[in-house]
Amino acid sequence: MVLVPAAHFLESGDWMVENLVVEIKNHDDDRFVDSEGIITSVDQGSCTLFVPSMRKQCRAEADQVVPVRPQQGDWTRIIYGDDMGVTGVLKSEFDNEGGNHSCFPMQTT
Repeated sequence: MVLVPAAHFLESGDWMVENLVVEIKNHDDDRFVDSEGIITSVDQGSCTLFVPSMRKQCRAEADQVVPVRPQQGDWTRIIYGDDMGVTGVLKSEFDNEGGNHSCFPMQTT
């Protein structure tokens, strides 16, 4: 069983932090829809994203983006649950299942 944060939690924007990788689900500018972006700054429920595939920045509200699921070996951050804020490398897909947490990939420097 994979624990996914409740929709209301994602819409709140409380999970958004710099360097988190997200997918843009909707945007006023259709060019950005379905693109992956990296959060570069956060301000009260909205964020600035860098979209590597377009080499552009855009702003998005919390309800316009969703965190991307990590793959084995990704540097991740737990964004929901008892261990919220903990970072580390996802050692296996099993690490992202069960328990009271959800982790998502972060851009590394």
